[in-house]
Amino acid sequence: GTAASRAVGTTGKAVGLAAATTMAGFGSMLIADHSALVGFGTVLVLGILASVVAALFLLPALATLFPLGPRAGSRRT
Repeated sequence: GTAASRAVGTTGKAVGLAAATTMAGFGSMLIADHSALVGFGTVLVLGILASVVAALFLLPALATLFPLGPRAGSRRT
């Protein structure tokens, strides 16, 4: 497959597990008695969720649609 699919296949589990444990940790704030902590926990969990979705799905898709290669006129030395 493509480099993007290989990258997601090899690192996707690690990224997903790291995000899940981080969301679980910050998610514990959702049961706090203080409303500011609940709000902060909500924002953190949603932010991490958005980041992992972008890292695992959006960025590989964009890398496949718009591959970066050597630019025209540039030379390697």
